[in-house]
Amino acid sequence: MGLAITGIILLQQKTLTNKKESPAAIYAADAKSDEVFLDTQARLPKMGFGNLLADWTFLRFIQYFGDTPAREVQGHTLTPRFFQIIVDNDPRFIQALLMLSSANSLYAFQPKTTVKLLNQALAQITPKISNLSSYVWSYKGIDEMLFLGDNKSSQHSYEMAAKWALEQGGKDAKAVAERNQQTANFLAKNPDSKKARVSAWMSIMENALDDKVRRQAFQEIRALGGKVGVTSQGNLVITFPEKD
Repeated sequence: MGLAITGIILLQQKTLTNKKESPAAIYAADAKSDEVFLDTQARLPKMGFGNLLADWTFLRFIQYFGDTPAREVQGHTLTPRFFQIIVDNDPRFIQALLMLSSANSLYAFQPKTTVKLLNQALAQITPKISNLSSYVWSYKGIDEMLFLGDNKSSQHSYEMAAKWALEQGGKDAKAVAERNQQTANFLAKNPDSKKARVSAWMSIMENALDDKVRRQAFQEIRALGGKVGVTSQGNLVITFPEKD
């Protein structure tokens, strides 16, 4: 809690200071500040407090990612560095891994780096440490299939996601496992499966960080011949293309 409060205070102080400067000067100063922060974090010894370093880095990333005007001008070029520091210091920080995975691939356009860092993290993760552990595998599968064209690796990732979901247990475990196994089966039968791609874009739509990505996912699903609907409870439902 104290870490979060400190982050809010710093953000408020930064906002007050920024009111006196031009947008271009603000963005340049912010970029320099973020680079200095990342350089410092990368050099700091863990000394048993790697999780705290990862927490602080994640809070700084939230601030960085959420500064939409700055990102529209400067892009998301520092996202891979935030991602690397978090994985190096706390590879079991699942929530951060999932958010950084999406941000790094969809906004910084670095899916190869995303897969590398998820592999690094997966070496330290087990199914039981979080009810989200299996999603690290499925997120990796999305990158491998949609952005890297490595369908064989993607199939393996989805199979592992299904396996881990069952090992995790919980009320949604069976449904999550079935969904991942279904995508793996699509890829096993047809490496260029439209159904597998629709399933991957559906996952992106469900977990998108903003409306821009949701719209992109919706358009990709339609282009592949799939359809997206909404139930009376407000849940998204998918209709796969008739031909694969």
